[in-house]
Amino acid sequence: MGLKIWKKKTSINPQTSVFRIASVSKPISAAALAHMVAEGLIDLDASFLYICTLLPKKEIRLYYSSIGKPYCGNKRV
Repeated sequence: MGLKIWKKKTSINPQTSVFRIASVSKPISAAALAHMVAEGLIDLDASFLYICTLLPKKEIRLYYSSIGKPYCGNKRV
């Protein structure tokens, strides 16, 4: 299956080993997008502004801290 800690030769246990998502979602998103293009649900040549009109409307308030960093609502970036 693989090694959890390579230097110590510790094996991975599929029941208890924890994996970080990291960039795994990018290829999954790409595969989903390719499938939607093949089904004719999305046109890759369409304007991004048109695609944005299909998204749910949600008000987002963007604030700036005293040093100029943007943040939304109470969560500072």
